[in-house]
Amino acid sequence: MFFLRIFSQALMLTTVFLSTSIYSQSVEPLSPDERPTFHLSKNTLELLQETEEKQSTVIQEQNMTSQELLAQPVLLTQALNSAITLQDESALILLLPLYAQLPKKDEMLYKYGQAMLFFLQENPKEAVQLYEEILTSYPNSSPLRFQLALSLLADKRLAAANEQFTQLNNEELPPEIRQTIKNLQAGIAKQLEWQFNFHAHGLMERNINGSPVKQQVGAWKFAPPEKAYGLAYGLSADKLWALDGHWYLAVSASANGKTFWQKHEYDDLLLRSSIGLMWKNSKNEWGILPFHERRFYGSDSYSYGNGLRLQGNWQINEHWKWFANYEIADNRFFTRKHLDGISQRLGNTLFYRPDIKQYFTFGIDLGKEAAKDRSNAYDYYGLRLGWGKEWQQGISSMIQIHALKKDYAEKDFIQIKRQDERYGLNLSLWKRDWHWQNFTPRLTYQWKRQRSNHFAYDQAAEQNIFIEISKDF
Repeated sequence: MFFLRIFSQALMLTTVFLSTSIYSQSVEPLSPDERPTFHLSKNTLELLQETEEKQSTVIQEQNMTSQELLAQPVLLTQALNSAITLQDESALILLLPLYAQLPKKDEMLYKYGQAMLFFLQENPKEAVQLYEEILTSYPNSSPLRFQLALSLLADKRLAAANEQFTQLNNEELPPEIRQTIKNLQAGIAKQLEWQFNFHAHGLMERNINGSPVKQQVGAWKFAPPEKAYGLAYGLSADKLWALDGHWYLAVSASANGKTFWQKHEYDDLLLRSSIGLMWKNSKNEWGILPFHERRFYGSDSYSYGNGLRLQGNWQINEHWKWFANYEIADNRFFTRKHLDGISQRLGNTLFYRPDIKQYFTFGIDLGKEAAKDRSNAYDYYGLRLGWGKEWQQGISSMIQIHALKKDYAEKDFIQIKRQDERYGLNLSLWKRDWHWQNFTPRLTYQWKRQRSNHFAYDQAAEQNIFIEISKDF
């Protein structure tokens, strides 16, 4: 949020900064040495806005057609200059095609207008290309360099943007622009710092030992359900290093687990670390991340795995975004060797935000867990639905529903080919202004149920209510 706020302020200040652009007083093309030098007066913005209003009034009152505007190149050029300076997207859309038809036009002014329009329409890649072309002719233009840096920043090319800001700091700039650059560089540095997340909530398991619904089936007799109280927790640490262009080196480590006060034999901990490459631009990102993970069950090492994760997200439009990931891992078990095998997982999530107050998620999960003992190998298929909403009085809610089906590969030693179905519901409520030291509490209701055609794995429904805390730092 800090970085977005500073970036928005920078866009507003750009209007003032561009008021002294290399085209602000010119109609006919000038040589580089003849371009006006940079200066800024207190009333610049007001004067520019007044000029723009007058020019708009002239055009509107005279109800000028395209041909009439083309017949007055001085007025057209001045209007285009003002549209660039004030970052007026609608005016640029109108004026640029007309200006392109002038027999004598300033090609650099035309490119400048195109670059600004690309930037305003959230196409920073094209804006960067044009700004770089113009800067080859006018390398000493601070406003152009500033706009190039903003475009690089919007295109997620942080190293290049930071380099341009550093070069600008060596030039003579107005105090407000220098402060904005300082804030933007602080925002870049913040994006490249270590990012930590912690979350935890209480546990009250009514069936920690996974006892089935039927305690006895023929000669088979099962222990009754056991209760256990404990804590579920998660901690993650992530860091990016900006490389050349859109590339980043990504490092991540996480720990997710459960611990029980009186039944530590059921403690469960999964550790994962990864290092890889990520590619980002203004709308999309993807990464390739080799990883190692290790699981502890009770007090003993349970399994380990080495794998590869491919992930990406794509901005479809202003309302829709698509997230996808694929993992493949070679899993090895310390004592239960019959479970050794390759796992593959594919996740897809569509994110839909109709307005700023709510969002919906739609997810599909597919996977295959191989094992030496084929009766323990299975394929799974899952569906997920979610809805998040901001209500009045600062209340927020989130509902998540999921269903998963497992189909096992072969019959087990009692000749049952297992099929499981899992269902779950999570409902969370929290107040956005209730927090302490950046810890935000959430009241969560959880319901889950596992059904199975195998009598040993058919379990009764469970429900819990707990308070979850989380913090990003």
